[in-house]
Amino acid sequence: MNRFRLTCSIVAAMAMNAAGWAAGTCGQTLVFDFSGAEPLPFGGEFIGVFTSEGHVVGGSIDIEFTTAGGFDAADLGLAFQLIDATHAVGFGFTGSSVGWSGQGTFTLQVPTENFNGLLHHEGNPWGGMLLEFSNLNPGNGPIQGTLGRAVYKIEFGTCPIGDITRDLSVNVDDLLAVINGWGPCPAAPAACPADVNDDQSVNVDDLLAVINHWQTWCPNCK
Repeated sequence: MNRFRLTCSIVAAMAMNAAGWAAGTCGQTLVFDFSGAEPLPFGGEFIGVFTSEGHVVGGSIDIEFTTAGGFDAADLGLAFQLIDATHAVGFGFTGSSVGWSGQGTFTLQVPTENFNGLLHHEGNPWGGMLLEFSNLNPGNGPIQGTLGRAVYKIEFGTCPIGDITRDLSVNVDDLLAVINGWGPCPAAPAACPADVNDDQSVNVDDLLAVINHWQTWCPNCK
């Protein structure tokens, strides 16, 4: 099996496009874009890392594969996985399982709940990811073709109300953030994360918001 390892810089530039990475990713869509990646002729993996974590509430897959030579699209296998501190989640398919057969251009555009749940690195700076190619009939020769599109979108739900530190839980760290930020918010564009209710002041209302949502976590897990 061929195995290719992508460095962090290559992954960031080629395989991921996400705004506002933080300790917890809230209310955002993370896009992994492998469009144009060259299929590995007899199977193998592209390996990389990602930094976002949070509560995944949905996702979608958008694939376009165009065969070359005499390669049969039914014999292509493609799988994408995200690996955090405790488990791996992913979406995989074979050409035959989605009705691809013969030569030409083939597409797959589907929503998925396969990634739903909590992605959490447990204090590590990143989790792992891989895109795996499989040649289901290597006796007929290598995979030949082009991935015109290979886009995986991961949708994160909102963080818990009162989760000021974005660690995906409302706890003593958030309480201390309110106390340390007490008073009027600084003028824009300076951030004021402890202003839970967005009234431009860190006050007793923000303190109560933290207390009332104490130990809330994973509000969108299914």
